[in-house]
Amino acid sequence: MAEDPTVDDEFARAVEQRSKGNHAAALQILLPLESELSNARGYLAVVAHSYWQLSKLDEAIAWFQRATEVAPSYEKASLGLFHCLYEKGLVDAAFDEWKRFARVRPSSPRYAELMKDLRSELEF
Repeated sequence: MAEDPTVDDEFARAVEQRSKGNHAAALQILLPLESELSNARGYLAVVAHSYWQLSKLDEAIAWFQRATEVAPSYEKASLGLFHCLYEKGLVDAAFDEWKRFARVRPSSPRYAELMKDLRSELEF
């Protein structure tokens, strides 16, 4: 991911913390790596996901948006952004993200499943 193996080691350490549910610890490791990994979609999404798990939706949204700007067809980042916007009550913005992603990748099984779930939730 990075030219410096130390950065890769630190990123791996952060992912390990995240997998243990230690999202705050993961962020402490990840945030200092930003200057070297600012355009790495995986890095941006991992930071965003950690913020999301800490219920810091504004931060998660900002990082997921960066990930979708760096990699417009990165489905995980788009779905994360959709969910965070939706959870924050920004439903129109969430569906705008879905539409944006659909233009980039018209066939998305995960979004199709999400829309199916949302439709079933809205039925009484």
